[in-house]
Amino acid sequence: MAQETLYFQHDYNPFEDIRFEALVANHGVIGYGIFWRLIEMLHTSADHLLAFDDCVYESVSGKLSVPTNQVKIIIEDCIKKYHLFQSNGEVFWSERVFRNIEKRKQISKQRSLAGKASAEQRRKDREIADGEQPLNNR
Repeated sequence: MAQETLYFQHDYNPFEDIRFEALVANHGVIGYGIFWRLIEMLHTSADHLLAFDDCVYESVSGKLSVPTNQVKIIIEDCIKKYHLFQSNGEVFWSERVFRNIEKRKQISKQRSLAGKASAEQRRKDREIADGEQPLNNR
């Protein structure tokens, strides 16, 4: 089975959000990079939550070559200062990620229904082509 390529809608101009603009004004491109890396991680996490955990901090730190304490500070600012993430004290998340996941589920469901309807129509068309009458016309 082929591995699914994960995609999420990325704002073409995130600076329209003053909270994001303030994050970048205060933390520069490092804040920009850490924010989007966390968004990627939240999308790929099974429950779309991230724990306040050294593994999370070290993962981001290693990927972006920034100090772990800077990652912690930016996560804290994204929650408490800029309200870009929400938290219950144990984990944090993004409402935007939950909306993206829900939208993706709805699209998948619509495509599945359309595919099933198309398959049924092809089956009926084959029956007619083979000289059979559709059951509802007999």
